[in-house]
Amino acid sequence: MTPDRNLARRVSAELQRWQLQVDDTGGLPLDQTPPGRFLLHLAHACLEDFAPAALLALLQHPFAQGGGDPVEFRRFARRLELEALRGPRPAGGAEGLRLVLRRRLAEAEERGAAERAGELRALLAWYDHLLGLLRPLLAFAGRRQVDPRALLAAHLAAAEALAAGADGRVDGLWSDWTGRAMRRFVDELEPALADLGPVDAAAWPAILAHLMALQTVRPPYGGHPRLAIVGQIESRLVSADLVILGGLDEGIWPRPPHGGPWLSRGMRGDVGLPPAEQRIGFSAHDFVQAACAREVVLSRSRRDEGGNPTVPSRWLQRLEAVLHAAGRGLDHLADPLRRGWTRRLDRPDGYRPCPRPEPSPPAQLRPRVFHATEIGDLITDPFRVYARRVLELEPLDPLDADPTAAERGRIVHAILCAFCRTHPTALPHADPDALAALLRDLASRHFEALAAHPHVRLGGEERFRHMAAAGAARELERRRDGLRVHAEVRGGIPFDIADGDGDPFPVELRARADRIEEAAGTLRIVDYKTGGVPRPDEIARGLAPQLLIEALIAVRGGFEGVPGGTVEAVEYWRLLGTARGMEVNAYGGERLAGWLRQAEEGLRRLLRHFLVDGAPFSAVPRPEVAERHNPWRDLARVQEWLGSEP
Repeated sequence: MTPDRNLARRVSAELQRWQLQVDDTGGLPLDQTPPGRFLLHLAHACLEDFAPAALLALLQHPFAQGGGDPVEFRRFARRLELEALRGPRPAGGAEGLRLVLRRRLAEAEERGAAERAGELRALLAWYDHLLGLLRPLLAFAGRRQVDPRALLAAHLAAAEALAAGADGRVDGLWSDWTGRAMRRFVDELEPALADLGPVDAAAWPAILAHLMALQTVRPPYGGHPRLAIVGQIESRLVSADLVILGGLDEGIWPRPPHGGPWLSRGMRGDVGLPPAEQRIGFSAHDFVQAACAREVVLSRSRRDEGGNPTVPSRWLQRLEAVLHAAGRGLDHLADPLRRGWTRRLDRPDGYRPCPRPEPSPPAQLRPRVFHATEIGDLITDPFRVYARRVLELEPLDPLDADPTAAERGRIVHAILCAFCRTHPTALPHADPDALAALLRDLASRHFEALAAHPHVRLGGEERFRHMAAAGAARELERRRDGLRVHAEVRGGIPFDIADGDGDPFPVELRARADRIEEAAGTLRIVDYKTGGVPRPDEIARGLAPQLLIEALIAVRGGFEGVPGGTVEAVEYWRLLGTARGMEVNAYGGERLAGWLRQAEEGLRRLLRHFLVDGAPFSAVPRPEVAERHNPWRDLARVQEWLGSEP
């Protein structure tokens, strides 16, 4: 027995853990039934610019079949999620998602990935079919002052088209007791909407949700013969051996008096209406009547759903005061046996802490090709390489995520790459202001990818304004010697090591350099950084080996279109969003030569350690140098064993 509808629904859901279906006399709001959720997901998805969360909820709903095989439909929905719905939301709504898919297809065709290109073509065809099904409702997106009856008709047409099976029937949407209740609701709603007048299409999901929430539906026949969930009024008609009084928190039982927005307390008395506090008396009566059952359990929550402390109901406070006067307390009423049962419901029989993961796959499963960014992982956290290259796992971006610093960094890299590829040798302007203006214009086009997040886009463009001024001055200074710039260039070299018998053991190193400057047989390798820059001691200790590996590849002519030569320097260009614009950390001469010798020797030892000696890919072997942000922490269960090892 409880007046708290949220608690009633949670108890009902918890009992299903033991396959117990319980009658809830409070019923179920129509918006929380399967047809209600389906129609609301559809309204949110179509009228809110194909918001990724709403669209994915719609596509994953059991009713969504799209006129075909539901298993195939789910497969395409999952593929759409991975290709376009994860990460920052693309601008442009439904059309923006299509552009994302087309861009993915163009990239696959450019790389010659025929299998992936075929999958993306099939996904694009399915997506176009999906838009055709939803077109009746999509036509109202963004419109103002539309006829709600026409909106309802389009809504139902899109719902039935999406819920249709391969045979064209939509029995699932209207068939069971919840479907029949929804059918009655929409039949009654259509004539009533004539009195509503024109509405904005964007308000339709909220209007529909409010109207559905006012309707309560109940199953046509009973559930469990011995269990029931009742409210205060229904409890007056029920007699039971065991009564559980739930939600005994102040503000829930009793609820605070509310006289309504129209009449004050004095006005209610003047017209002969009872005071608002009368309901508290009714609540007290219901509590006392229920508490007189043969066996009673009093239950309350110490914290609410937001985690805030709650206050015990005044009925409990009064009971505690009476018990205290008798030299007792509420704890004397507790049943230790049942409390023990409650604690043991989710307690395992035993607990064995997980040790540090140290997977050691067989030699044939260990990678033979390593990217420069993975070498640092082999030093600080080999488990990351194991998860990505052996298990072939990749961390998923959050759904409809806000753009992160990494996303803004990728855009800045893309801007500089586009500029350098357009102007690899001569610059279009000798004036730094004109060159900076060109960079800013290029940036405005690239930052359109964040149009769905205007505050992030404007902030990113403003920060890049400072970068553009410093970058233009830097370009003019560097291009005086007639150098050639290679941007975002890929490369690789064979890097054989010796096996246990001294025979060659083939390994390949690959990298993608942000920028390589070629001039008179010498090379400079540049890495753009929008965040922190490695310290010299970290480079010397091998904790930041990326640029050194790129230098080893460049010396041997491993980069596409870049002749081999002496690497004069490696540089970090830290791009700042402040008035300074840019910081340059350059390393060359004997210091760089020494680092390269150490890097080559250390790299051979490292690869031999994992590929020949068969060392395990341990998780976070050196926590003091591990990255703070680690998407593999949960997979490696780091919190379970870190700090507990002998």
